[in-house]
Amino acid sequence: MELLMSDKDFSDPIESILIFGGSGHVGQGLINYVLENAPSVKLRLATSDESKVSVLSKSYPSAEVCVCSYYDYDAMLNAFEGMEAAYMITPDFTDEELATNNFINAAKHHGVIRHIVRLMGDPMGMTLDRVPEYLRNFNGGCSAAVGHTIARKLFNDSGLPVTFTSIAAYYMDDLSGIWYGPGIVNGDVLAEVNCHHMAYIDAPEAGEAAARIILRRDPKDIGADHILHNGIDCWDFHDVAAILSEELDRKITYQEGPEHYRKWMGKGIDEKFGQGGTDFMIAYFLWEEGSIADIVRDTLGGVKGSVAAWVHLKAPRWLRESLFRRLWNAKTEGIYFSDLENILQRKPKSLRQWIQENKYDFESHNELSVLNLSLSSK
Repeated sequence: MELLMSDKDFSDPIESILIFGGSGHVGQGLINYVLENAPSVKLRLATSDESKVSVLSKSYPSAEVCVCSYYDYDAMLNAFEGMEAAYMITPDFTDEELATNNFINAAKHHGVIRHIVRLMGDPMGMTLDRVPEYLRNFNGGCSAAVGHTIARKLFNDSGLPVTFTSIAAYYMDDLSGIWYGPGIVNGDVLAEVNCHHMAYIDAPEAGEAAARIILRRDPKDIGADHILHNGIDCWDFHDVAAILSEELDRKITYQEGPEHYRKWMGKGIDEKFGQGGTDFMIAYFLWEEGSIADIVRDTLGGVKGSVAAWVHLKAPRWLRESLFRRLWNAKTEGIYFSDLENILQRKPKSLRQWIQENKYDFESHNELSVLNLSLSSK
């Protein structure tokens, strides 16, 4: 496939970057890194929310801010004018067919785009045919389970110079945001739909990784899919509750089951995503864990049927921990290997460190803590 590139050599320094999602924690990490390390680069920050224009302008006075929805093609054309690089991140339940096609067509229109970095959140190795119909069809087909898989194919077929950064982890600030924060803040409870393991990543470090990729001008990044997690933390939520208890100096109780998740998080999720949002997320988490189980079984090799199920669900916690740690942190060519440390050129932030730095977000008197909504895909 021939790439659609500008007339400039790829190794030439990037002079301008269009950034979507600049008001989120991932986008802030990207912006701050560029401002500190490449201040001559022109930044254009696009937001679909007019109320955020003044906040972004005040926070980043040297950047240009524009109002642009992924669904407004004319606004996308204006946003891309003169931009040599672009960063795309989308919230859950985005109509990726429309949004990504508008993004791609606007990028092609001006003919000067030299690099795109797209954040991905689909489970590793996921294909559309592996997603159950009830998840694919939620919200008119704009489902968190399939959106990024759709976007990946559109970008791969576009001929544009794109790099994917795949977040094989939960954002650490999900713990204080809409997904888990209400239970911790209001009830000292970490509630989970079902037991499973997950790696973690600090959201601003995911943004910094994207900034470094854009600025380093390595041709090997084109077409690459960089897997990002911190390479340090891979825990089930029982262990996360124990870590929270130690770092917050109060007992955080682990509760498992859809009824517990609905009790603590249901109201906020339904308010954010509409009636039925909690039902979808519960179904999604159950499916997500099954997908991880399939990956574990396949990676272990030769472990089939009931034996694989026992290893994944019934084995002692210490054995599951050992297996998952080996898989997530394997220094091999595999889906679990993380590129984050190599990209950042330092050790990424640990979950304990992040909790220590953000204790205030978990205090019951801090009403804003439960409004710290993470719009990034799971």
